[in-house]
Amino acid sequence: MPDIVELERRITAALDRISQGLEQSAAKSAEAAEREAEREAEREAATQAAIAAATEEAAQKATEAAQAELAQASADQQASVEEQSAVETELREALEAERATNENLTNTGQRQETRIDRLQRRVNRMTRRLEAATLENLRLQGLVDALRENNDALRAGDTEAEDSMSVDEAMRDELADLRARRADDLAELDEIMAELAPLVKEA
Repeated sequence: MPDIVELERRITAALDRISQGLEQSAAKSAEAAEREAEREAEREAATQAAIAAATEEAAQKATEAAQAELAQASADQQASVEEQSAVETELREALEAERATNENLTNTGQRQETRIDRLQRRVNRMTRRLEAATLENLRLQGLVDALRENNDALRAGDTEAEDSMSVDEAMRDELADLRARRADDLAELDEIMAELAPLVKEA
């Protein structure tokens, strides 16, 4: 009987030790788990901080790059505006020069047209005078023939010699007048040709 009591006591003591060991082990496990959780939280916080820092750095770099691109785009736009302004100024000056040239050409053309019109009127007048001179030549040929006949009559001792001499003198006067008019026509024709020469060279 005493042996059984002793055995129970020993079993109870062993169970108490096991229970205490389990409690201590559980406490240690809980403490370890708590420390692990703390470390995990620290790692998570560090990771989040690193992510936030990287994100902030990336955002800063992106902002700086965007600002640099914006500044470059603004500079390019300003350069383009200045270049366009220079081109517009050059085109405006070229247009003004072209207008001035056209105005000069117009004035010159008008002056030339005035000269040409004046010369054309003179040429038309000369043409009419030459046509009249052609008729005068035909009449002159008739006078020459008549003068020749009168001379033949004078040489033949015609009784109407006195009248023939009067006709001869009149025809000679008319012939001299015709030759003078022809000389005037030729002189005016030379003047017209002299004025036409520069226009022909310009054309």
